[in-house]
Amino acid sequence: MSMQSMTDRKAEGIAVFDFDGTLCPGDSIVPYLRFCTAQGLAPYSQWLRAGYGYMYQHLRQGTVTIAKEWTLSFLKGKTKEDVERIGSEFLETCIIPRVYQDGIREMEDCRQNGRQVWIVSASPSCYMEMISRYLPVDVVLSTPCEYRNVYTGHILYNLRDEEKVRRIREAQLVRGLDDCPILEAFGDSIHDIPMLRMARYPHWVHPKEKARQELPEADVCLWK
Repeated sequence: MSMQSMTDRKAEGIAVFDFDGTLCPGDSIVPYLRFCTAQGLAPYSQWLRAGYGYMYQHLRQGTVTIAKEWTLSFLKGKTKEDVERIGSEFLETCIIPRVYQDGIREMEDCRQNGRQVWIVSASPSCYMEMISRYLPVDVVLSTPCEYRNVYTGHILYNLRDEEKVRRIREAQLVRGLDDCPILEAFGDSIHDIPMLRMARYPHWVHPKEKARQELPEADVCLWK
């Protein structure tokens, strides 16, 4: 790496991280449903609804929000206090112990080098918005679960693909950071490619070969 590149990587800017598969191995929404079922927040019948939603989405391409919304429909009528409590318990019990230590060190290094750390995740806000209680994160963008005095059981959009780019730009504008560069981006799947292409330094984390071929210029991290 050139001296100029090393200097750039220490410049002020933003580092964006996907979560599922990137900072933490595997998916988080199925473990969340399992946890909520065990805690009595979701009925066991919710598994049938979730399974039907994923099957419907698979058969009807383009309906990318259906599976997630049907999986989370049990949130309807729940208060913010109850959902935040169970979300925090879920993160602390099931997710944080699985987060890659190398990923945590990378976030800490980004902060030490003057960069803000953003998580930009398709995982739902009902637990993801509490992640900054446990990790060195400045901003969390996630798939929003609709809330109108209580949770409605609906999601507003699915934060993946080009939606990540739109919401990052929107969040930059709201925070007065529209001139702040995206210096680093970390992802694991083809759904992260638009976000990775925003960054001066894109990084794959344990990518599948298809994703890696789509963006071969990104370096590869094998976090543990």
